[in-house]
Amino acid sequence: MTTKSGTNEFHGSGQFRLRNEALNANRFEYNAGQPYTSRPPFKQQGYSATLGGPIWLPGMYNGKDRSFYFLSYEGFRFNQALDCFRTVPTERERRGIFPKAWRRSARSSSLSPCSIRSL
Repeated sequence: MTTKSGTNEFHGSGQFRLRNEALNANRFEYNAGQPYTSRPPFKQQGYSATLGGPIWLPGMYNGKDRSFYFLSYEGFRFNQALDCFRTVPTERERRGIFPKAWRRSARSSSLSPCSIRSL
């Protein structure tokens, strides 16, 4: 962690970072199939500002060479769609009849909704 030392002049800085789907390239998977699949929404914004200087209250206190302040603010907004395939159990699976291939593959893979494919 670093902090700026006090100064008798007011100083500040600010920045804004932007990423969104208009600036990103499309993934191969979205172009491979027919029909063409557009990119999912993706928006990321980061911003920050700093301000520092001597404490000065007109007619009450002059902090020149004695008292200083430094303020910093940072914000972040993130919005991204999740693209994964989810399966719904078939009628046989709802009745408890599972194919042997499914039981074998379920033991060797994770049970994440994004990783199970219908057989």
